[in-house]
Amino acid sequence: MTLTSGQILQSRYRVINLLAQGGFGAVYQGWDDNLGKPIAIKENLDTSPEAQRQFQQEARILSNLSHPNLPRVTDHFFIPGFGQYLVMDFIEGEDLQAMLDRTQRPLPEIQVLAWIDQVCDALEYLHAQHPPVIHRDIKPANIKITPQGKAVLVDFGISKIYDRQLKTTLGARAVTPPYSPPEQYGQGITDPRSDIYALGATLYTLLTGQEPPESVDRVSYGLQLTPPRQLMPALSPQIDVAIMRACEVNRTQRFQTVRELRQAIQPPQVRLAITLPPRQAQSGLLLGVVGVIGVLSVVVALIAMVALLNKPALSPAATATPVPSAMPTPVPTLGISSMQVNLKDGMTLLYVPAGEFPMGATDSDQQAGNDEKPQHKVYLDAFWIDQTEVTNAMFRKFVDTAGYQTDAEKGGSGSVFDPVTKSWSDTKDANWQHPHGPGSNLNGLENHPAVQISWNDARAYCQWVGRGLPTEAQWEKAARGLDRRTYPWGNQTVAGNLLNFADRNLDINGADRTINDGYQYTAPVGTYPDGASPYGALDMAGNVWEWAADWYSEKYYASSPSHNPSGPTSGTDRVLRGDGWYDAASDVRASNRNLYNPSNRSDDVGFRCAR
Repeated sequence: MTLTSGQILQSRYRVINLLAQGGFGAVYQGWDDNLGKPIAIKENLDTSPEAQRQFQQEARILSNLSHPNLPRVTDHFFIPGFGQYLVMDFIEGEDLQAMLDRTQRPLPEIQVLAWIDQVCDALEYLHAQHPPVIHRDIKPANIKITPQGKAVLVDFGISKIYDRQLKTTLGARAVTPPYSPPEQYGQGITDPRSDIYALGATLYTLLTGQEPPESVDRVSYGLQLTPPRQLMPALSPQIDVAIMRACEVNRTQRFQTVRELRQAIQPPQVRLAITLPPRQAQSGLLLGVVGVIGVLSVVVALIAMVALLNKPALSPAATATPVPSAMPTPVPTLGISSMQVNLKDGMTLLYVPAGEFPMGATDSDQQAGNDEKPQHKVYLDAFWIDQTEVTNAMFRKFVDTAGYQTDAEKGGSGSVFDPVTKSWSDTKDANWQHPHGPGSNLNGLENHPAVQISWNDARAYCQWVGRGLPTEAQWEKAARGLDRRTYPWGNQTVAGNLLNFADRNLDINGADRTINDGYQYTAPVGTYPDGASPYGALDMAGNVWEWAADWYSEKYYASSPSHNPSGPTSGTDRVLRGDGWYDAASDVRASNRNLYNPSNRSDDVGFRCAR
């Protein structure tokens, strides 16, 4: 029976909304009224006597599990006429399937391997239980990446315990076609090797962007699994071999333990590179460099970097394991496809190569303001820029960790748009946690850009994560590249799949009522992958205005330096770039400039960082 929003279970657990539903049950987001925290509620609709017996046995085992990459099961109960229920931690973040759908491209190899290493750690823990706990539904949609960058294996259910005598359990044959091995269709014994197949198939999808064929079709019709490197030649050879072995339909030919798979895809050197010394992690060293290079090149480079920057912090065990002399130590090749992940806030950064680009608007552009002219050539050194705007979840971590208080919180107000009066006003108690005033909150907005952020607040955050605000020139190059395009995506006219701006959802003068971008105010970051810039930066038109490092001057372009300009040496206002959800289609040019006092804040102003 489907639960409804607002329904309360056990006089304690309030149902918020349905997250997922299948033939065996459903998963809901909920709220624990006793503890005042979010939860997930897993519903199992099989209420037969045998299913109830097994539920009680397995729920007790699951409730005793404790691992940083698994949600905790905190309660279980049975409601006659409804079903059986597990209560678990609700894991904030984006699952890998959603990430694939959003980016519309395979994910970077070293980033995926870092996440899968954490999943392997969780599976080793599960399989080591007595009796072993088998997940049986590993797939990209069941791996969530938290705002802090941690991978969590979610969607526990019943029928997970492996009985060595019975060889299987009730419900163990539920399948997710691209990821389930033949034995989950009844063609053999289900055991820990079933999770190895699913993990291999998950790696295949994440690194190629294509799902493998269904395992039973491979058995019945002789379908061949295309090696991953034929689809993505840049993949490392050893990763290609490991995935093919993990995805063997004959379980005796797979890796026999998760530890074997883990060692095959991530040698010890990789773990050393990822587990950076605390001092270096706090200063903002980054997880990995991703481009056309293979994982081993990155590993060696990272090890060398750690050794040079923090030699005393390496453990004796680490220093006693030298890199084999036969292995070269290449310098990573950085290019437009290169990415980094910052360990402190989980932000993906994009590489922008050094070089010259045309900045500003031409005299013939009638829509451009005088402060966007003249168009002039600017040379910039290479830099990295955040892929998206900083989210509420990321900003919350900063506030909680650093004990930071924003200008809006200290001043007691922020600028808010009133859709009734269609005007802006300074509103009491508006701040980043209450972006539209005291009646608003961040529930459901964790992945939206943080707003009501002053320039001072944005700079403080960027310093905390070891980055800085982008200069105006860096921002514009990242937004439009080298070809004088009007918008980040090119010269195609504004459309609802490209950005969040003033459309039919916002009843103001200048709104384009023929377009629906899906949102009245902010949209979750990365909602519009079709609007990406040449370097892959998202939301650089619309959604929210973004702070730049520079002081603002209307006439600055006439005298701007040609190399690495950083703006005037003084001023009264700072530069804003990128436009927001309130702005009309005519304003969302990549060259558009705005100004704002550095202590001001508004519900359409956010930021991203650079380094």
